[in-house]
Amino acid sequence: MSTITNAITGMRAILAGVAGLTVPSSLPSTITVYPVAIVYARKGEVDQAMADTYRGMHTLHVDLLHSRTASPEAIESIAQWPDAFAAAFAASPNLNGYVVTIVSPWTYDIAEMQYVGTSHFGIRFEVTVKCLANV
Repeated sequence: MSTITNAITGMRAILAGVAGLTVPSSLPSTITVYPVAIVYARKGEVDQAMADTYRGMHTLHVDLLHSRTASPEAIESIAQWPDAFAAAFAASPNLNGYVVTIVSPWTYDIAEMQYVGTSHFGIRFEVTVKCLANV
């Protein structure tokens, strides 16, 4: 059974294997180390076309907070992350069995972001995953 909670757990587990990236197992109240990947559910849809089964298409956000400010070094350094994520997703498109599959394409946006009231420079990945669950 794959659920939105399992999808978040699977995404965190896969990203924890990416070299140089810190991935907390839950949402932290403060950021003390960079780069750090914050994984959470953003939106989705649920289809209950069959009795006792539902399909969820859940969009997860991965906010990779790289630094406090957008220095030239940070801007150049952040370019490595889409390829690193692509390699991790290609190696495990079902997030180690936590989801049915990652839905392609997934997107990213490099920008200043807010997390717990503090500005950070980073890259936001938007990844949709397909989950099937029996009730």
